[in-house]
Amino acid sequence: MSDLGDTMCDETLACDATESLAFADVADSDHRSHPAAETVRAYIAAPVVVDGDVYGTLNFSMGEPRSAAFRPADEEFVTLVAQLLGTAIQRRRRAEELERYETILEAVDDPVYALDAEGRFTFVNDAALEFGEMLNVEPRGNNSLATC
Repeated sequence: MSDLGDTMCDETLACDATESLAFADVADSDHRSHPAAETVRAYIAAPVVVDGDVYGTLNFSMGEPRSAAFRPADEEFVTLVAQLLGTAIQRRRRAEELERYETILEAVDDPVYALDAEGRFTFVNDAALEFGEMLNVEPRGNNSLATC
């Protein structure tokens, strides 16, 4: 593992969080004196942003210069893939958060249920099921609160 300051990722993260960084030959760029310039000659990258914070970078590098400059479409592609990664990480975090909340709600001894806008049950914990059984009501079998 490398120190961030020794990688071109450091330069990517120093840019605006929405901008890509690309050069076909580090010798022809403002980054020629960077410590990574000895091993990275061509580079294209974009920051990965999750929940408004920079999470890391998506980058591709070569030890040799490219014969042609990166095209705007290349930079746009890397930026879009970085955005896709950021969105996937956000979704995974949200799913994990929802699982934690559901675990908490299932563990609570008090009846907890959720209804949608039409009054239909969308969540019922075990305590609510037990409470419904005491009242001779089966919430999971009913489509709405009105039928309880």
